[in-house]
Amino acid sequence: MIHFDDLDKGFVCNKTNANTIAKITGSRNFEDWSGTVIHLYRAEVEFGGEMVESIRVKIKQATNRQSEIREKGLHGGVGEDEIPF
Repeated sequence: MIHFDDLDKGFVCNKTNANTIAKITGSRNFEDWSGTVIHLYRAEVEFGGEMVESIRVKIKQATNRQSEIREKGLHGGVGEDEIPF
C-alpha cells in the first residue's frame, strides 16, 4: 500500500504500477520512492475476462516544480494528477 502526503486514503500498488514507479525512480526499493511525484490516470483493463476501470501510473518528464518538490520535500501546490508520496 502506498500512502500519499495530504491524503487519507492509500493506493494498492499492483505489479504493473510498481514497475512503472520503479522506472520513474530508477529503483525497485520502495524506500527510495518517497518524495516522488507520480501521475495517476484511469484506464480500462481486462480482469477476469471483463473490462474494468483501473488506476495506472504514468511516466512524465519532471517539471521544474516537480523537481523542487522532490529535492526540497515541499508538499503544497501540486495539481490533481501530481501526487507526492
